[in-house]
Amino acid sequence: MKTRTKDIATLAVHAGNQSDPVTHAIFTPIVTASSFIQPNLYEGGDFCYSRVSNPTRKAYESALAELEGGIYATATASGMAATNIVMELLPKDAHIIAMKGVYGGTWRLFEKLKTHTTGVTISYIDLNDEQCLINTIQEIRR
Repeated sequence: MKTRTKDIATLAVHAGNQSDPVTHAIFTPIVTASSFIQPNLYEGGDFCYSRVSNPTRKAYESALAELEGGIYATATASGMAATNIVMELLPKDAHIIAMKGVYGGTWRLFEKLKTHTTGVTISYIDLNDEQCLINTIQEIRR
């Protein structure tokens, strides 16, 4: 039997869907609990505290991964949290090309913290200028 690939519209509706085993809700419910019961101090359950993870976020991350054709995805509470995660994953000799006029919080993260603690270098350029981008990439490659 031939396996059919799901259309993007079908994936968008059903990806990451985890029906609720307790209520039998068809779609993943929104879990508002901030903490979860643990078997004991030494054995954790699937979830302990919502700032770390919860069933709703897990379903969302599963949906993102499936929609992108990946295995895992991470959801963050803000763009700054996502930017910080990416910065933490870069190697020490990485070079970032950012737009001039980047969001002030991002600039502060780059200039006041990350460039001093990670060795990452950053070029701020006019991303509307294609030749400037090409020149910057060529300069970095040298």
